[in-house]
Amino acid sequence: MPYPARPLPSDYTRRAVCEIRDSTRSDFPINPGVLGAIIGVINRVVGGDANRRAILGYLFRNGSAPLSAKDLTGPEYNALFRWSAIRKDETTGKWIPGEHFLTEVQWVAHAAFDIAETARADPQPEATGLGIDPVIENSRGEIPDFRAYADQLELHFIRDAAK
Repeated sequence: MPYPARPLPSDYTRRAVCEIRDSTRSDFPINPGVLGAIIGVINRVVGGDANRRAILGYLFRNGSAPLSAKDLTGPEYNALFRWSAIRKDETTGKWIPGEHFLTEVQWVAHAAFDIAETARADPQPEATGLGIDPVIENSRGEIPDFRAYADQLELHFIRDAAK
């Protein structure tokens, strides 16, 4: 199925990331430095480990449970790497994500949090197994809005890339 132009809405992002994962050989090697850079970018956009785990769970476990980066398979790592299009700037040594990655991370985050909110609002046995509802709040018990911060972060990456 063809995809719309990037940035992709969250459901298309999840489908594209899973297609990459599913087409990657099972013994694909994980580069810990690159994985750390990708995780660092995601954490800065969404505010930390718990929210990042919810996003990884949304992408690779259909939102059914949080997923730690240390539990990623080689194919899942490859999917994140290709999705992020992250590269190391040779001049500054800083990691720079691809053009659409920050926007798509925000959209995926909101989709993951919508799943958790649905589970909270409908505490049916099948909904309570989602496991991500306690990890999506900030310290004030609110679902964070990442847009302003991610816009600043994106400008930071653009400015760093230009140096």
